Amino acid sequence: MSDLIKAMSDPAFYPHKAEVKLITTHISYVFLTGKYVYKIKKPVNFGFLDFSTLENRKKFCEKEILLNSRINPNLYLGVLPISLINNSYILNSTENIVEYCIKMIELPQESLMSNLLLQNKVSQQDINRIAKKVVDFHKIANKIKDTQFVDSIKYNLEENFRQTENIVNWLISKHNYNLIKKSSLNFFETHRSDFLDRMKGNLFVDGHGDLHSKNISIMPDDIYIFDCIEFNERFRIQDIASEVSFLSMDLDFNNRSDLSPIYINTYQQLSNKEIMPYLNFFKSYLAYVRGKVLSFSFLNEPENKELEKTLRRYFRLSAKYFDNTLPSIFVICGLSGTGKSALAKRLSAKTNIKRLSSDEIRKELAGIPKYESAKATYNEGIYSHEFTEKVYNKIFELSKLEIESNRSVIIDATFNSDFYRKKIINLQENLGVDMFLIEREADFEIVKERLTKRAAKRNTSSDADLEIYRRQLSEYRPWQVSKGISYEKIGNVKDLDILCDELIKEFLLFDFFAK
Repeated sequence: MSDLIKAMSDPAFYPHKAEVKLITTHISYVFLTGKYVYKIKKPVNFGFLDFSTLENRKKFCEKEILLNSRINPNLYLGVLPISLINNSYILNSTENIVEYCIKMIELPQESLMSNLLLQNKVSQQDINRIAKKVVDFHKIANKIKDTQFVDSIKYNLEENFRQTENIVNWLISKHNYNLIKKSSLNFFETHRSDFLDRMKGNLFVDGHGDLHSKNISIMPDDIYIFDCIEFNERFRIQDIASEVSFLSMDLDFNNRSDLSPIYINTYQQLSNKEIMPYLNFFKSYLAYVRGKVLSFSFLNEPENKELEKTLRRYFRLSAKYFDNTLPSIFVICGLSGTGKSALAKRLSAKTNIKRLSSDEIRKELAGIPKYESAKATYNEGIYSHEFTEKVYNKIFELSKLEIESNRSVIIDATFNSDFYRKKIINLQENLGVDMFLIEREADFEIVKERLTKRAAKRNTSSDADLEIYRRQLSEYRPWQVSKGISYEKIGNVKDLDILCDELIKEFLLFDFFAK
């Protein structure tokens, strides 16, 4: 297929002027040409999706046109054959057909809701328009009475968990996996009769199945919704609460939880249908689906750290819909003077997560007032290897108590020794929770300035000076981060509050869920 991709990336392939941009997903190749979009399906078989044969790819191209035309009938233009003639690929010929592609109108990339969200350009009015579009679609969508689609909710859940067993304690923590699995299946079993009643009440529809911001275009003339699921009807035929929950979850994920209740409330008011009691259940399921789908791509490109961060965040969001506290270990480390304690203190204050400071615990164990100097040189006295081991063991003991009490913890310590790095990793593995490792670093001149000011003021529990920093630097080795741990290095920042706010969003450390 690489030769075909190369051919379709050439503007000369098309019967019109084209500036070609290729977008690759886990199941498709999408060619933007400026006026039209051409999409071919990858010859893959994931079990729940089978594009492995030319016959199947043609069938699902035709089905995609038919299904999407229910929402925006003028957007999809048809299915075109691709032929191989004299070693050249030709579009729309009936001779020696080797592939099929979908042709549709290209909408401006700047109109995509996902792009508009990044620019904070989605308004309440836009959300109301989208809700009305979805309500109007659900009015005309076929109502489903086959009870197998109630039980397919459970099947889809169990399939998700089967397909992600191999990434537990790596891309999703054991704690979160077990929480989501137990809570989801329990919710379904206790609400199965409700779902059957909702089916009788025409609340199960042959819907879209993938209704999130990347599949919505906000234009002045209309809201365009596209790319519905054509390859498996059990993902498309669903309770309307599931359909509506997808975009609501997507807004949460994109840090626009302020828009989520507007969307839900507008939909309920216009449709006179109730979805709130099922909202967090379906949002958890759909966040898990997004994480799972992205994990398939990540397994083929394991060096893609941005993709890894995104899918981890989806799994964490999925768990948070069932337990907002979501106990986690936050390790903020680095050499003296790099700003680790300043960040740990500020993040603790903003999130109300307990902070365990190695400097403060060291003084406490030694019976020395917090701001009093210990008058000990490097690796001696309360800074000896033996006493340092007591300090870290106390940190690990207290961290374990916090996690077992269903609370998160922030650890503020140097972690300049492989011995203690391995111990915190072992603790995380044993507890099975998320661990986020943030390593601070700073330019020498900044470290020097900070340590000089600290020595003059004596308003900190740390006894580190420039000489100690140099000793630490000489012994420093980069972290060898194992699977299952999120790691990032943060250097100098101008505004600690902005950094903390970004971390709070990244780690989902706030409550924005409907009860």
